[in-house]
Amino acid sequence: MRLLRTVAGVVIGVVLASGSMVASDPIGVIAILTKVQMEPNDQAPERIKLWGAFSVPTPGGGVHRNPARKGVTYFKLTPGREAEIRNEWADLKAMAGTGRAVGFGSFWVPANDPARPGLHVAAEVRVYAEDAAAVAMPYPTNIGIQRLGTYPADVIAELRTVLGKKPSP
Repeated sequence: MRLLRTVAGVVIGVVLASGSMVASDPIGVIAILTKVQMEPNDQAPERIKLWGAFSVPTPGGGVHRNPARKGVTYFKLTPGREAEIRNEWADLKAMAGTGRAVGFGSFWVPANDPARPGLHVAAEVRVYAEDAAAVAMPYPTNIGIQRLGTYPADVIAELRTVLGKKPSP
């Protein structure tokens, strides 16, 4: 009986820990970038366009992500964080065309609901078709640029498939 309780406790602990790991995923955008363009120039950019495959949070979808999509995201500087953001943009530009996955931005953002202070919701990041007119969104800062290896494997495999590349072994 004691063994059964111990095993049950371990199983419950693993399930709860797994759920909290998913729920606290700090990375908002997971992408494989093919091209980066800074505007008006690379020396003092105010906006950035990113081409590639993107996995972004499902707004209002809890801890879920939208299916990976090939396209363009378009961001502008967030006032008060210009130096930090420009450094991240330089890192993103360096990652473009490498075929490696990168993560940036926050999965969770403040809900801006005065009736529920402290509430956070999944970020809304728009991915446009490559030939569509895009509207620049504020760049979502978080924990910096994350160069991803093979985790999360399922998301990275989906990004590679969307780009027409073979999944990594």
